[in-house]
Amino acid sequence: MWQKPQRQLGRPRQEAGVPCLPDVAPALLNAPPVGRRILILEDEPLLTKHLRRLLAARGYDVHVADTVGAFLADARRQRFDALLLDLSLPDGDGLSAWAEARSAQEGAVAVMMTAYRSPEVARRAQDLGVRALLPKPLEVPLLLAALGAETPIPRV
Repeated sequence: MWQKPQRQLGRPRQEAGVPCLPDVAPALLNAPPVGRRILILEDEPLLTKHLRRLLAARGYDVHVADTVGAFLADARRQRFDALLLDLSLPDGDGLSAWAEARSAQEGAVAVMMTAYRSPEVARRAQDLGVRALLPKPLEVPLLLAALGAETPIPRV
């Protein structure tokens, strides 16, 4: 019987100075993050809907902001275990939002997602302590690994 090959996570993607994910044990992808709170900054309603379903099904308490202003208000008011931020938004950018919110979210994991990656963005993300810079469209295993990985993302 033919079986679809499993996607290998052992080989990280590398692109011109862009951080990539480390080797991740498959069991980590299935470990439930029960009660972990995540704040998503994304202005695309369809992607937000899918992310909310995906992460809630894996045990996350999901909060969503569709503007930088709403994100900053939530980040000042509540503590989160993880923050998933889009880079490009109509009222600002995710890296600047994270730079402003990170002191109130000490110990939280920050993951950026973008369709517009560059070495400059990667360096800025690294300087701000962002765990991973993920390309859009998002690959679910990479997203889950970035949110759940206990080790820092290697920098290229």
